Amino acid sequence: MFEEFVKTLSLIGSGEQTVWNIAQKIDVPITRFRMITSKLLDLKYVRYEAHCFKYYLTVKGENVLQCINGGGNDRGVTPYILARP
Repeated sequence: MFEEFVKTLSLIGSGEQTVWNIAQKIDVPITRFRMITSKLLDLKYVRYEAHCFKYYLTVKGENVLQCINGGGNDRGVTPYILARP
């Protein structure tokens, strides 16, 4: 699931924001896609604008990607802990 979180966050961060673009690129069943995006919304890593069907990274989501790309953070916590609720 962590890999799906990272892939989804990366796609949103790289400009693939529309629901259908993200769902198509991560290639998972729609129920799993809904579960992933729901969890990311709950964790406040992304926000969703219903009028245009787009997801955007929040500051928390940007920090997660930076942490993953950097291999850790300034407290020595691995990025894997960030995907937990």
